[in-house]
Amino acid sequence: MTETSPGSKEHTLDFLTRVTGRDVRSVERDYGNGYVRLSTSESARRQAKHDIRRVEDAVIELLRNARDAGAHTILVASSSDANRRIITMIDDGAGIEPEMFDAIFEPRVTNKLETMHVDEWGVHGRGMALYSIKENAQIAHVTTSRSGYGTSIGVEFDLETVPERADQSTMPTLRDTDSASTTDAPLLGPHNIMRTCVEFALMHPDVRVIVGSPSEIVATLVDEEFSAVSVDDSVEMLIAYAASSGLHLSERNAYRIRSGDIGPCADVLTALTSADSSTSQKTIPHDDRERRRNTKITHQDRERVAQEARTFFEKTLGERLYLELIEEPTVRVGRGEISLNFQFSEK
Repeated sequence: MTETSPGSKEHTLDFLTRVTGRDVRSVERDYGNGYVRLSTSESARRQAKHDIRRVEDAVIELLRNARDAGAHTILVASSSDANRRIITMIDDGAGIEPEMFDAIFEPRVTNKLETMHVDEWGVHGRGMALYSIKENAQIAHVTTSRSGYGTSIGVEFDLETVPERADQSTMPTLRDTDSASTTDAPLLGPHNIMRTCVEFALMHPDVRVIVGSPSEIVATLVDEEFSAVSVDDSVEMLIAYAASSGLHLSERNAYRIRSGDIGPCADVLTALTSADSSTSQKTIPHDDRERRRNTKITHQDRERVAQEARTFFEKTLGERLYLELIEEPTVRVGRGEISLNFQFSEK
């Protein structure tokens, strides 16, 4: 084994490798006495680590990226699990070619050659936003995209490494403009993920931003016909559609979407300005909101109710009025109600 002499380039590289725990090989020039010029890639990596301080920083970068892709609607699915924050952002923008799925997370890769600009959150268009997210997240990838058909990007953060605001449950409120000075921010509330999305929507009213739990976002995608899947399709189809969009949907919540227990979300500006939004609704976390909406009924109970309803119908109305069911009765559970629907024909 060849020894490297102190002060040599190889010695410096070996030292940096031991200190950082990675094979840096990222020094462009060694000046001696501990001074080096970093390679472009290493300099970019260190800058990227600095760019994302909190989860909310990544959210705004993803929103800006979707806006620049020409999106008119951006859906943000947010959920937490132990010390993880999982964000899936879906937009109807220009989309990404499959061969670019990995490349867009590399430093200085951008399609904004002539459009680098400064907005409310700093410089954008230098090809560093997605790279910064990738460097700070545990997972960052394009789930699905086609040119002209929008994109779904999923990211996952370890909150021990990249923290988020402590209060993620509070919806921001509009400041009373009559009593506020012109220098005051228009919103009140913690600078959490929801407020980040609302601030972006206020700055870009031509873009609809919709925020919710993964199940709520699936319900919204179905309601807004982002795909051919409808609420009346099978639970298996709903789950498969959710997975193809990068969203986890349990069997239980798929049934709840079908029954109307979990419905679509309004965009954040509509939710913000809605006159009938109560304080309690504004302070329920996205992760918990769907658990508090409606009476719970299992799939087995739903099937039993449908079977007994069929028997009742056939022995009463069917026999007396000469009616015949053409489909199994459907059971829907709403807020404080359970309804039965019979489709029949005359014998």
